[in-house]
Amino acid sequence: MGAVPNDRWFAVGDLELYQMRPPLCGYHVIAAERSMWAMRAQAIYPDGRIEPPEPDDPVSTDFYGVAGEGLDIDRSVKLPGSADGRNVARALAGIGYTLY
Repeated sequence: MGAVPNDRWFAVGDLELYQMRPPLCGYHVIAAERSMWAMRAQAIYPDGRIEPPEPDDPVSTDFYGVAGEGLDIDRSVKLPGSADGRNVARALAGIGYTLY
């Protein structure tokens, strides 16, 4: 998947499009990129305590704004709600949205 005007690849696989009500950072449509891994560093202490705790889901979700009739993806900034360790539904719920 590439972005216009820069055709450099930034995602491998599928991007899911979501219509946002109310708009997220001014975008009525966002693209959700989901990776099947989440890059994290954890400390495991001798007493078995783990910090930070295990993620909710073993995935990483990034949100990007989509604009125009050509569905141009603005990859310059990850939108709020992008999160390691959360699937799309949990990441959106974390910023107050519900999937229907």
